[in-house]
Amino acid sequence: MALSIDWSRRIDLWCEAVRERVMTSLSELPVEFAPTMEHLAAAAARKLPFKPIRRGRKWGRKWQYGWFRCKVRLPRAKAGRPVVLAAKVGSPEVEMLVFVNGVVVSGLDRWHDHVDLTALAPAGKTLNILIEAYAGHGHPVSRCAFLTPGRQSVPEPPALQQAFEGIRLCEWNEPAYQLWMDAETLRGLMHGVRRDSLRQVRIGKTLSEASCAVDPEAPTEQFDREAGKARKLLAPALAAINGTTAPEMYCFGHAHIDVAWLWPLAQTYRKNAHTFSTALALMEKYREYRFLQSQAQLYDYVKAQYPDVYARIRKAVRRGQWIVEGGMWVEADTNISGGEGLIRQFLYGKEFFRR
Repeated sequence: MALSIDWSRRIDLWCEAVRERVMTSLSELPVEFAPTMEHLAAAAARKLPFKPIRRGRKWGRKWQYGWFRCKVRLPRAKAGRPVVLAAKVGSPEVEMLVFVNGVVVSGLDRWHDHVDLTALAPAGKTLNILIEAYAGHGHPVSRCAFLTPGRQSVPEPPALQQAFEGIRLCEWNEPAYQLWMDAETLRGLMHGVRRDSLRQVRIGKTLSEASCAVDPEAPTEQFDREAGKARKLLAPALAAINGTTAPEMYCFGHAHIDVAWLWPLAQTYRKNAHTFSTALALMEKYREYRFLQSQAQLYDYVKAQYPDVYARIRKAVRRGQWIVEGGMWVEADTNISGGEGLIRQFLYGKEFFRR
């Protein structure tokens, strides 16, 4: 029998409560801010006239960049526990690039909400944080449909688009994160399969049992133990396959980055560093993670703009985590391009990958 409304709601609330245990705020950091209309390297940005910024401060003109800096001392009391940096400098659409002691470490965005500081320094060490954020230039109302007369495809954004919400030092709970991921995967599957099917019933029963096995309000040590037991309850449902001849599927990361599509080239440079450094950070934390990128032009931009990131990519390629595969120099418009232009794309692209 399918889950009752009460049990379904209980599972939803329980998953939300487990998600809240993933990051626990330790302190809010004092932050300084400097806006600029230029795309700057970190060394040049450090020379900007920074001023203190408080929660709620509006910023972000069209095309504007904001630089945020602070210092963080990794607490000795949390030695042995993962410590992360979480930043909210505007809306979820704001993309950020994080530098620690002058080195690009990762991007932050709607899907990546923290940077792991644990591997960067021991407890008691002070780190210099510099974050570059892009305010935006308006959002397209439609990417593929018709527009009615007089309606703008990209409306003009407000004079100040973003509001600073703070940068926090947080404790990361890996058992909570892994439990939440397992539960969310099954919850999504439960809502995706046929209603009242045997699979849906079994997944619902398993999630119900797991929700009774973990008290989301328990002290950390108790919660971690219970999370481990709950994951064992969920494991058979995650491992279940649809028959003995079901195929095996393998996933790897990929980022489709358009070059100067809805933004200027300067923003493309940032998107490259943002995306590639995030992929590298994930590789360092999860050694089984693989990532593929297929545009030679993007590698060339990163090589020129962020050589330290390019050097890390080369190491990841040698480790077998970064997959270099592609043909064209840049994603081409095959309707407008001539034959000679397309041939040149492949010649330059394949030569770059060969080298």
